[in-house]
Amino acid sequence: MRMASWFYFAVKALAISTSPDDAPIPTVEPQPLEYAVETKSGPVYVHVWEPDEDHAEAFSDLTVVTVHPWATLGGGEINNIGIAHQLAKRGLRTITFELQTSNTIVGVFTIHSREVEEVVKVSNWAAKKYGGKVLLYGNSAGSPFAGSALDSSSHIKGIVSVGYPFGWVASVAFGGHYHKIIRSSKPKFFIQGSTDEFTSVGTFERMVNRCPNAKGLIYNHMNHFQLEEAGSDERLANNVIEFCKEISEGHEVHRSIRTVDV
Repeated sequence: MRMASWFYFAVKALAISTSPDDAPIPTVEPQPLEYAVETKSGPVYVHVWEPDEDHAEAFSDLTVVTVHPWATLGGGEINNIGIAHQLAKRGLRTITFELQTSNTIVGVFTIHSREVEEVVKVSNWAAKKYGGKVLLYGNSAGSPFAGSALDSSSHIKGIVSVGYPFGWVASVAFGGHYHKIIRSSKPKFFIQGSTDEFTSVGTFERMVNRCPNAKGLIYNHMNHFQLEEAGSDERLANNVIEFCKEISEGHEVHRSIRTVDV
C-alpha cells in the first residue's frame, strides 16, 4: 500500500478505535433520480436528491454538488448520501456521484485533473438542467478537488468544505490545490474538528485567514472522521443552510472563525 493511503487508513483506524461505538447508521428514505453526465473519462452517473415538497421553494435556484473523499484513500459516493438526504429535507436539491478516480501517482502529478474536470462537468450539467446556481460541498479529501473547480465555472457560486486536508502530510497529495482556493474570491465556508488528525487548529486558522471571502467553524472535541459519520449530517446540513442564506444576495462572507461545543 502506498504511503499516503497507509497513513490515512492508520489514522482512521486509530480515530475509530477511540470514538464512541454507538454512532447512528444513516437511513435514506426517498430514492434519487439518476442521470448520466459525459466527461473526458466517460459517463459519470449522478444521483439527484430532490428537495422536500414542503421546503422546495426555499432554494429553488440553487443545487448543491457534493464531492466525496478521494477513492484512493477509501472514499466514495456513499460518504455523501447522508448529507444529501439531510439537505434535500431542508429544501436544497443535492447531487451525489462517484468520481472516476486517478491512482495515487497520476493523481498527485496531474493535480487530480480528472477529478476536477468531473466536478466542473457535473456542476455545469446541474446549472443547465435546473437553471440556477451551484454550491459545492467538499467532503474531506474531496475538498481539494472542489476547491480547484471553484473558479472553473461561472455557475459555481461558492463552497462549503468539511475537513479540508491542509496539514503538512496531506500537502504531499493535495498541496497543488491550495493556491486555487486561496486565490478564489468566491464565498467559502471551512468546517473542521478541533482534534482533526490531518490539519491542526493553527494551520486551519492560518489558511482560512489567507482566503478572501471566507469564514471558518471549528467543532470542539471532534476529530476528522467524526465529522464524516452519520451523526454529524444534520449538524452540517444546518451549517450549509445558514451559509446559503448568508450568500443568497451576493454579499461578502462575514469573516470569522468560530469554535463551538457539540
